[in-house]
This record gives sequence, structure tokens and C-alpha cells, in this order.
Amino acid sequence: MNNMNIPKKVAVIGLGFVGLTLGLHLTRCGFKVLGVEKNPATLKALNESKPTFFEPGIEQVLSSAISNGDMEIYDSEIPQADYFIITVGTPIDDDHNLITAPLISASKQIAVSLKDGDTVIVRSTVRIGITRKLIKPILDKSGAKYNIGFCPERTLEGRAMEELKSLPQIVSGIDETSLKAVTNFFKQTCNETVECSSLEAAETVKLFNNTERDIRFSISNSFARIASNLGLSYNEIKNNCNYNYARSNLASPGPVAGPCLSKDPYILADSVTKDAGSAIDFVLAARRNNEDIILNCIQYIKNWMAQNSILNVDKISILGLAFKGEPATSDLRGSLAIPLIAQIVEAFPGSEISGYDALVDKDEARKIPGLSNVGKLQDVVSGASILIVQTTSPEFIDVAAVSDGLLSDTALIFDFWGNVNRPSEFKTGLTISYFGDAN
Repeated sequence: MNNMNIPKKVAVIGLGFVGLTLGLHLTRCGFKVLGVEKNPATLKALNESKPTFFEPGIEQVLSSAISNGDMEIYDSEIPQADYFIITVGTPIDDDHNLITAPLISASKQIAVSLKDGDTVIVRSTVRIGITRKLIKPILDKSGAKYNIGFCPERTLEGRAMEELKSLPQIVSGIDETSLKAVTNFFKQTCNETVECSSLEAAETVKLFNNTERDIRFSISNSFARIASNLGLSYNEIKNNCNYNYARSNLASPGPVAGPCLSKDPYILADSVTKDAGSAIDFVLAARRNNEDIILNCIQYIKNWMAQNSILNVDKISILGLAFKGEPATSDLRGSLAIPLIAQIVEAFPGSEISGYDALVDKDEARKIPGLSNVGKLQDVVSGASILIVQTTSPEFIDVAAVSDGLLSDTALIFDFWGNVNRPSEFKTGLTISYFGDAN
């Protein structure tokens, strides 16, 4: 029997965003994918060929992979395979420390099925040193002679199925044999691989990538506060700073959140020793600065109410509940809409809080504490005194015109991002303000 034509089997452990997008991409590359997932709701949806999140084109790829037998879904038992890829979620606790239980569980499951010649690839975001110090010792108990590497995921939600092919894949291995094994694997899936000298260097790449972005956005959020304090418009200044000036790349201000940026700086901080000193203090200050912008929004609303002699508001509506709006996603993980709603409940007791997001599952949205109503855009806008635009969704660019005649007589549209068009004419009593405007 000629085994050359039999597709290699890849077990992907954890079928959230990272695992499912990778697994489906691998089916397009000719691999047989054995997806492993513990969550009953996720299992049910996938067995019905329904993804649990929005990603352009993923539903068709999933349906085809399931019906053709290119992907099989399993619960807790991991079948034998040639490659095992760990893609479980790695959340942080209330003290911002990495929760390692999912990694330990996945490693123990793999150890049961591991055989000589297999390759284990860790793809979940981890504290630096976890692959060598935590995961490998568990796998070693199998007694198998296997390869192991850390190869981070760096795709953008909304473009993952495209970027899994186009982005350079960072690869590493615990030794030369392992490095060769993981490199050869990914050369079948993407256009380019980039070798790291160690597992730890590869683990750090992911953390540095996301922490750098967090810091860059934090700078813009700080400048927005400064401009507002000076009675100036940050968006005007930012545009003039960037215009035909290659050495300036100021970003728009706004909520910086999501399942990566909201936790990876903390995981990086959790990785280093105390003598890192001011270097890690800087990282954490930037992260906390991004978390604090919801307090600026609350204060802006209070100032606007005082200026208009408004003692209380009946309805406050949040437009955009996912952590971002462009590229579009349905992901609520790490969304600043959730703590923003909690702050609104505390600051404006008795106000109805409504929310709208075209992609977020309404049943999931209704689980957000404090959110009174989830509905269609016009219903959420109707009767509101305050609209807070939380994401960059293109749907909200003309929300001022859409809201004409629906908002209360005196109303505020607060746009974190500065994307909402200000009509040349709009009704008296409507204020349209961007984060970073004078208050």
C-alpha cells in the first residue's frame, strides 16, 4: 500500500477563533484535520457546520470541510495524529496572571496519544518559557520521541483566512530536528517562514507585536486627552501631523481592546523579573491608560449634561458591542463596551442602556450586565439622549443623519474614533463630539 497519498493528520486542540481558522486553512492545504473541543455549545454548532463567530467566508469553508470529511470534530478524547497543535484560549485572572489550566489539560490529553516521530506545535499565546518549562515536561511523560516548537498566531480577526496564507509564519523548535519538522509543516501552509533561535524568542515575538500596538494606540489616547484639556481638537492636530510627513504616524484615538491587546501586555509583564523596572512599568502604564478612556467618556457626558442643565437621562445607547468594527467581528472578548456599560450603570442610575451590533449574537449581547435592551439600529437610537459610538464600523459613519428626528430633543453623539460625519445642518440641541475634542 502506498502511504504517500494519504493526507497527514493534524489534531487541533481548541476550536475557538485561532483553532478553527487554522484548522480550516489546513484542510485547504491538503491535511486531514481532527478538531478537538470541550465546550458543548461550540461542539453542537460545529457539528451543524455553524461557526461560533463571524469571519468572512468561514461558514462555506466549514460546511465543505465537514461534508467532505476533511475535518472531523471530537470532544475531550484526542485521536492519534501526525501533528498536534495547541490552540486553547489563554485568559488571565483578576490579578492579570496567565491561567495555565487549559494548557496543562491540552498537554495531558496529547501525551496520551503521542508516539515517536509526532510533532507538537504550541500556538496559544503564553508566558515566556511556558513551552519549555510547563508543556514539554508533561509531554515527556508519554515516553515518545517527538518534536516540539512554538509558532505564534498573528492573524487579524476579519482577515484570518487570508492572512494564514499571506503572513510570514514565525517558527521555532527545541532543537534542530524539531525546528526542521515545524518549518517543513508550515512551508505547506503559508508563503514564508521566519526562524527564531529559541522557543522563548518565538514566544516573545507575539507578545512584543501586540504590546507595541497597545503602546502606539495609548500614545494617541494620551494626546487626545491633552488636546481636549487644551481646548483643541486632537483629530485636527493628528491629521496635520501626519500629512505628507513620513516620520509621523499618529493613530486615531479610541477603545483599544480585544482578546489579544487587552491581555498580552499583562502576560509580557508576568514573564519578566522584578528588575525589569521602568521598562515594564511603561508597558503597564500604556495598557492601563487604554483601559481608562471609558472614564473620560463618562466625564465628558457629565460635563455635557451640566452645560445643558440636564439632571438625568432616560436612555443611553451603545453603538458597536464587539471589541472592534473594522475589519468586522462578532467577538465580545475584551470589548471595552462591557466595562463602559458597567460604568454607565454606576454613573447614571435609572437610565435605560441599549445596545446595537449587527454581528454580535443578540443572546450573547443580552448577557452583558447592565444592558437593558438589544435591538435594531433605529430602535436603539430612538428616544436616546446619548449615543456612544464604540467601534469604527462603517455603518455608523452617517449615524447622525440616520438619527435625525429619532433622538431626544437635546442629545449627544459621542464618537470615540472621530469617524461620524457631522452634517452641514442638523437639529438644534444635537451635539456631535469626538474623543479628543475640547470639552
